[in-house]
Amino acid sequence: MTPFPQADDIYKVIWLVDSKINQKLAKALDFINMEISPRQIEYYQNAAEFLGLLSKGVPTKLAIEVFVKSREEVINKVAYLVKKSIVFDHYYLNQDKSYVLNLLKELYHFSQSTAERRFVTIKAWTDWAKKILKEK
Repeated sequence: MTPFPQADDIYKVIWLVDSKINQKLAKALDFINMEISPRQIEYYQNAAEFLGLLSKGVPTKLAIEVFVKSREEVINKVAYLVKKSIVFDHYYLNQDKSYVLNLLKELYHFSQSTAERRFVTIKAWTDWAKKILKEK
């Protein structure tokens, strides 16, 4: 089972996947500070796997299909992939933190403190996805 994401910056996930495919978005994502530790690279890789964009560090068929498109199409697709998870989708639609924390504890068997830490990612990704999808 792919670990639940703990990589708050979705753009770093996009950058990581792009860097493994064709670096088409490298210039468009040059605003990202990629000074991250090896441990953090693992977090971003796990996050990309959670979204279905990497499998054991290798781009999936989905990633290859998506990352040849325009920057806007890539970002929109990733926003939809964020919503695909029941946990992220529930927060996207309802903004109910306590329900999401309980869902994390039930589905992933997280303690309260781990659920709270993972919620930071949920909130960051959901806020980002809402902004992206609203602009569309």
